[in-house]
Amino acid sequence: MKQKLTEYINTVFYLVVLTAVVIYTFLLEAPTPTTSAVWVYYLTLGGYYGFAVLLASIPLSLFYWSRWTRPVVAAAIWLWCIYLAIDFVVFDIYRFHLDPLLLEMLFLDFRGMGIPASLLALTAIAAIALYVATYGLFFMAQKAGRLQTWIATLVILLVVPAFLLSSVISIWAHRYDREEVTRYTSYLPLYYPVTSYDEGEKISAMFPNWLPAAAGNSSGSEGTSQKIVHYPLADIECNNQTPDSIAMIVLESWQADMLNPEVMPNLWAFSNQAHRFENHLSSGATTIPGLFGLLYGLHPSYYQAFASTAKSNPSQFTERLKAQGYLKQVFTTGSLERFAQRSLFFPNVEDEHYHSGDDDAAMVQQYINDLSQPQRAKQPTFDFLLLTSSHSPYRYPPDYEKFTPVPAISGGFVFDKMADGTPYKNRSRNSLLHLDHLLGQILEQMQLTGALDDTWVVITGDHAEEFNDSELGYWGHGSNFSHWQTHVPMVVSKPGNAGGTHPQVTFHQDVVPTLLKGAAGCDTDVTTYSNGIPLFDEPPPKRSGVLASYQYSAYFINDTIYERHSGKKYAWQDIAKTVREVPTQAVKALWEEENRFYRKPN
Repeated sequence: MKQKLTEYINTVFYLVVLTAVVIYTFLLEAPTPTTSAVWVYYLTLGGYYGFAVLLASIPLSLFYWSRWTRPVVAAAIWLWCIYLAIDFVVFDIYRFHLDPLLLEMLFLDFRGMGIPASLLALTAIAAIALYVATYGLFFMAQKAGRLQTWIATLVILLVVPAFLLSSVISIWAHRYDREEVTRYTSYLPLYYPVTSYDEGEKISAMFPNWLPAAAGNSSGSEGTSQKIVHYPLADIECNNQTPDSIAMIVLESWQADMLNPEVMPNLWAFSNQAHRFENHLSSGATTIPGLFGLLYGLHPSYYQAFASTAKSNPSQFTERLKAQGYLKQVFTTGSLERFAQRSLFFPNVEDEHYHSGDDDAAMVQQYINDLSQPQRAKQPTFDFLLLTSSHSPYRYPPDYEKFTPVPAISGGFVFDKMADGTPYKNRSRNSLLHLDHLLGQILEQMQLTGALDDTWVVITGDHAEEFNDSELGYWGHGSNFSHWQTHVPMVVSKPGNAGGTHPQVTFHQDVVPTLLKGAAGCDTDVTTYSNGIPLFDEPPPKRSGVLASYQYSAYFINDTIYERHSGKKYAWQDIAKTVREVPTQAVKALWEEENRFYRKPN
């Protein structure tokens, strides 16, 4: 038994070392650390993967002791090595990491992907060689002496403090947008850095000199070729001497079918005089990817890379508005301080123009008061409003409880996933009726002040909301990419334009090129800074795009959803209607879109 334990310790040691070597191979193209804190983080990143290997080795140990079950351990190690090898190749080519949808295409449609059979043959030979190498680990573990076993044990024990140390630095870095640390995230496979907004402040208080409570970025010592993001591809030229103002209003958790004359009479009437896009998709099934696509014009799969280099890659939309002399203001009842949102979207909005609070009615009143300020007549303005009463638990004053019944217990559906969604949907309707009243006040004031004459008004949702509408037990948002969770209203008012309805498929990614082209007068090719198409350009007959959730993404191709993390394929309008085939060429086109704003490897 003692001999078997010694062998197993050495096997785990070899696997930890092998994994660390491969992980640092991923980082060969990453910038070199320049400070002591970054060096410590860089050198302890292996602890993250080592800790994962240790956790995985616990259940695997059950199969190690018998020669009949030991092949299970060998197969698990082999599959892990195969995954890392394939992921390295995929990342080197496409700048994203491996997922089930890509694996399916590799195995079922390699010819459609342009992969020659000879390359598959080489891959098979490499896989066999890796399997032989896997058994080599067992052989070396059997031959290990006492000194090596002590070294192996020490390395394994050091994995845990290394993981904890890298996590501490990660928490601090994500709290203060320390790009010199967070930029490594994009290079690593299966890496989900530990973050905590509140704990980051405590960590900085404990080590104020080493981990200061201040925002930071890369030192700038690395060359351009070392930066993974290449955005924009060309300088954006804006020549409009009298740009229009922009007001963008985003409502939380807003299902598309809620925009109707019964629930939202004020906005419905306004939308009949403006442009209403009836098949509009948010870029996300959750807030962050939804706002990222809306304010960057990029697919949300770029978010992680941009968030990890937020100081270097702010939204070109808001940057161009700054260059054009816009007064930028934010009015929000949702937190934009976390997950680098403010750093990404509004880095140059001064504190005096950044208004946050908890009450939508008070925030709207503050905005209405601001509409009468004389400074607005002197320069174009960009106002961003995020109103959150329509987020669960769907808040509204008692006078707005028009739709009944409502649930006795908020969130009671957790006890019955197949519950009737009508009461919960009624609460959402009531909250939107309340928000419609507030929108009516805004639009009335804009009409009185004449702001509508020279202001583009964009009203939409960050994502949609589901109330077991599919009768499959889905609630809220972030659990799938069907139209119940991604189809949101989109109303656009152009100065001096009569409006109309638009049935074509559109995306949040289309808004930035629309506004830069239409309001700010930017005539640079939109493909140099966006994955979208201006809303008023001639639409293509079929649209494809990328959607994202908390950690996952999916492709929307011709009204069908292809989830990358799970491999599920279903109709956007009906999640119960599954499909089998993967449109290889359309997927490849989206890969190119997801790769366009990454710097190509040397």
